[in-house]
Amino acid sequence: MEEVRAQTQVPAQAQFRPASQLQLHSRHFQPPTPKSQTNDFKITIPTYGVHVNGQKIDNSSSKFPIFVYKDITYFPMTWNYTQVLGLSISWNADNGLFISKDKTIPYQNQVELDTGGYFVPGTQMNARYPTFNIFINGTWLNNGAESYPLLTYNDIIYFPMTWKFAVEELGLSIKLDEKEDFFIERPKESEN
Repeated sequence: MEEVRAQTQVPAQAQFRPASQLQLHSRHFQPPTPKSQTNDFKITIPTYGVHVNGQKIDNSSSKFPIFVYKDITYFPMTWNYTQVLGLSISWNADNGLFISKDKTIPYQNQVELDTGGYFVPGTQMNARYPTFNIFINGTWLNNGAESYPLLTYNDIIYFPMTWKFAVEELGLSIKLDEKEDFFIERPKESEN
């Protein structure tokens, strides 16, 4: 039991520091492997509307579609989505992925989508479990222990828009309306 616990503890040097100051190597700690990693995660293109900062998203032609896993909406962490949601994202091979809220990114209400896909609502696909470290606001995420883990699809990381992640970690606003459309908004600077 002690050996398993030691494998999942985050080294002290992994606490928040700018990525350029981290002296970690992925061999020091890796995300624990969840039992479901050996299988694909069954995901579905949502049958409901999705709105970002008031703009309805045309998911059908997006290269990186929004999808649903276990009734939770997942967003692709592409440059365009991260900018509209006010998120900073960076990657390096030694340490992994860093996602954090960033109030210095100017507010935008238009999402410029990467097009080139064709997705029909209700279509099922497979996503994968990421095999690299993930840090949210500078803190290592034990992704293997999450009920709604971050996933990868089409070589892009996808973020679950749960209350914990969207609201508490990233400072976003989420809601379902009476039509069951999903809304996610970044607060305008005056609301921060």
